[in-house]
Amino acid sequence: MPIDIPPPRPNASTPLDNLVGMVLAGGRSQRMGTDKAQLPHPSGTTFLGHAIEVLARVCQRVVVAGRAADAAGRSDDRVIWLVEPPPPQGPIAGLAATMQWAARCPTAEAVLAIPVDMPGLQAEHLETLLHAYQRSPGELISVSFDGAFAEPLLAIYPLRFADTLIARLHAGDRSLSRWLQQQTPTLVRLDADALPNINTPDQFHAWRSQAEFESTPTSTSTPEHAMTSPPLPTPSPESSSPESPDAAITHLAAALQTLDSAAVPISEASGRVLRQAIVADRDSPAADVSAMDGYAIRMADLQSSQPLLVSGESRPGHPPPQPREGAVLRVFTGGIVPAGFEAVIRREDTEEDEHSVRMLAAAKTAAAGLNIRRQGENSRRGSEVLPAGTLLNTAAVAAAANFGVTDPLVTRPVRVSVIVTGDELRSVDQAVEPWQLRDSNGYSLAAMFSGQPWIEHLATHDCRDTLTDLTERLRQAVAASDAVVLTGGVSMGDYDHVPAAVTACGGEILFHRLPLRPGKPILGAASGDGKLILGLPGNPVSATVCGRRFLMPLLGRLAGRSEQVCPRVTLVDPPAKQLPLWWMQLVHIDERGQARLVPSKGSGDLVALAASDGFIETPPAEQQAETPATGPWPFWSWQTV
Repeated sequence: MPIDIPPPRPNASTPLDNLVGMVLAGGRSQRMGTDKAQLPHPSGTTFLGHAIEVLARVCQRVVVAGRAADAAGRSDDRVIWLVEPPPPQGPIAGLAATMQWAARCPTAEAVLAIPVDMPGLQAEHLETLLHAYQRSPGELISVSFDGAFAEPLLAIYPLRFADTLIARLHAGDRSLSRWLQQQTPTLVRLDADALPNINTPDQFHAWRSQAEFESTPTSTSTPEHAMTSPPLPTPSPESSSPESPDAAITHLAAALQTLDSAAVPISEASGRVLRQAIVADRDSPAADVSAMDGYAIRMADLQSSQPLLVSGESRPGHPPPQPREGAVLRVFTGGIVPAGFEAVIRREDTEEDEHSVRMLAAAKTAAAGLNIRRQGENSRRGSEVLPAGTLLNTAAVAAAANFGVTDPLVTRPVRVSVIVTGDELRSVDQAVEPWQLRDSNGYSLAAMFSGQPWIEHLATHDCRDTLTDLTERLRQAVAASDAVVLTGGVSMGDYDHVPAAVTACGGEILFHRLPLRPGKPILGAASGDGKLILGLPGNPVSATVCGRRFLMPLLGRLAGRSEQVCPRVTLVDPPAKQLPLWWMQLVHIDERGQARLVPSKGSGDLVALAASDGFIETPPAEQQAETPATGPWPFWSWQTV
């Protein structure tokens, strides 16, 4: 995809008649919780009003493809309203409808599309697209924020593609992004920080507090609309924020396909994920049994001062003898206590003879039921012993065997491939120059998989920083694996090709760039058949932390593993500053089980990483109002996965 960074268009102040401007304003705004089109804009209008004004400066005709509620009460000769019929079908439906309308305009040859939820967009940004189109008329032009991925909602679509898009829509393929990446459009590089996409209340409030606009309202068809806009959305809490790590994992996991399962011998089941609940095949214990070595006795005989006859013995693995009136029964730990006997007196509290036993004073105070484990007190026949999703550890295998499970149903191992990217990387056994690095990410991820029978690490591949090489390597890895994790190449540099490669391989990017430290550039995607593609940052601390925090839970979702409860620890020495981000801080756990921060120089400090036992996770500063700085905070251990 060639990169085009054009100078300003000549006569830029004149709106064009060969391009129809379109505002994509459909959708349900579910993550925002209110109609994004009606959010107040600092210029004195709404998001929608601002988008219309920006387009009107460069295009003579403006179309709004959106909801009926946004069109109600609006009147403007410049604006055509194309109402989105239910159910919503995504941006491709709005674009197709606009292209069909534009085809009836004699001078129109393309559609300039912008999203309603990019409030920082200005006419000068669109001028760069228009200039690129004048240099390459009839060609697809798209903004790119990273130099590789084409932004489908900020692009110029020539009308000659209308029939193709309409056919894809009718065929049920609604991914405009996937189609655009396949066309290799001309890319125009713009600054992502200046043009944030606003999808959530947290993003809206963060952008609104930082936005710098002139206070004079812009001219729109209905300036009074800003007076009647809905209440500002409330920032979401920690537990439900769509920008939190947990929410991102849940969002991506919903697109993944749980792997199939197979029965394996119980001797080979340790470390595998159980897919079918194990139920008790009989009561546990199966009968009343003794909890220690001693004598089974009736309460009526307990106070006797005379020796009591020993009528027999009950041993584990043997049926008990028939009880006799006025006699006790010698019983061993695990032996059955026959009906009629009400307690077991330990041998230490008796005086034993060859055929009889006398109760000592310590035995006289025994209560009914003493030292007897009752039938079914652990579980009843048919009750669930281990739920599906359990990782079969030593204790779980013991329980399964106890209830007669010979071949438990478990998920087959998750096949994982690792791709480490970067021209600067060398293998651990190679000599390195000052401008080179030894690969540590591949080994840290391999260490996470080691000793995990539910994971099968297929291979770690290295890849050079070219889009062609990475796309081919990724395509091969996806075909062979259930999950592919990449390190490096996910940020905003000229050689960060992971987003484009994922799209070229048919993957759908479900999140890219989260409010984290470390790990902000992280990318989560799914293939068309529900395989995981996870792009981790290249910095070693970021890659290891995000591997533990995101990769391992996502692999668990593929395997059908139950969600793990993260332990919480108290932070002894909390930092003085707080961040407006989810902050993963390396800690050491002291002898009292409390967390202490490990001094670190940043995302490349492998010495600090090695000194840590894991990391704590603290939410953005504005979400910590009711939690002391000491926590307790969730703790992610390197040892427990």
